[in-house]
Amino acid sequence: MKRTKYNTIPLNLASAALQNTEIGTPDRGRCIGIAVVNGSADTITGILNIGITASNGEAIVQPVDHRILKRGEIGGYNGFIPVNFETNGKVKVNISRSSALAQTFIGQLVLVIEINDEL
Repeated sequence: MKRTKYNTIPLNLASAALQNTEIGTPDRGRCIGIAVVNGSADTITGILNIGITASNGEAIVQPVDHRILKRGEIGGYNGFIPVNFETNGKVKVNISRSSALAQTFIGQLVLVIEINDEL
């Protein structure tokens, strides 16, 4: 039987910093969707890149502007960016930009994980 869980990884990049790496330890299973939630004001200007790497070193998402990974307005799984990888208990998120921002970026990466329960 499969069940779905939502896991989050906190994201933080101080205003003066140019990069940060967050290591998350989500449930083991197959990640089928992701989204970045921006907890900062939507006034962040410039490019703030998010890149996601699986525990085996495979790049799941090459660095792209965080707005591209925003959850859509459609309800359910359809609002998430589709991905397909095994979490194996660890996910690395790289946050970077080319110049300092006026404010700190605070957000979270949401992962939709399918877990197979063995009977």
